Amino acid sequence: MSKNHCTALAIHNSYLNDEVINAFLVIVKLQTSYFIPQNVLFYQTPLMYSAVENVDDFQILYDGSIGNYVIGHWLCVYYRNETKCPEVYDRPYHTLNDNLFEILDILYPSKSNVVFKSVIKQPDGYSCGVFAIAFATSLIFGRNPSDECYIIDYNNMICKTWTLRKKMG
Repeated sequence: MSKNHCTALAIHNSYLNDEVINAFLVIVKLQTSYFIPQNVLFYQTPLMYSAVENVDDFQILYDGSIGNYVIGHWLCVYYRNETKCPEVYDRPYHTLNDNLFEILDILYPSKSNVVFKSVIKQPDGYSCGVFAIAFATSLIFGRNPSDECYIIDYNNMICKTWTLRKKMG
């Protein structure tokens, strides 16, 4: 992680951009052999995504418009190969846009219904990236984000993300 990524993580009340989310995903790729999250920039061209078959998988996906000064929403999706079911860990009333459904169709061609899992609600309009990373971290360690009671403290969640890196490294 670069100094710029660390600075972005340390700024309270700020939205995590795609570079910071991708930095987390690179750490996951380097430290695990069983999860291979894909670049969040692929959102702009869904055909860049590669199908994931016959394995459990997670992705952090972007939901929103593309462009400068546009803020969308980060969410975590976990695919259970056993049930062929993508599980969206996000606020319970969130609906996916057409682009996200296209991405899920490409990622998981054998998928059944998409299921929304209820998780703790983010307390503001900008910490969705931190929560998506926290949900992914729980999944990596075999925990269910729906059962987790995250401390809703931005800096504390960042510390937990760094702890993940140390444990995995």
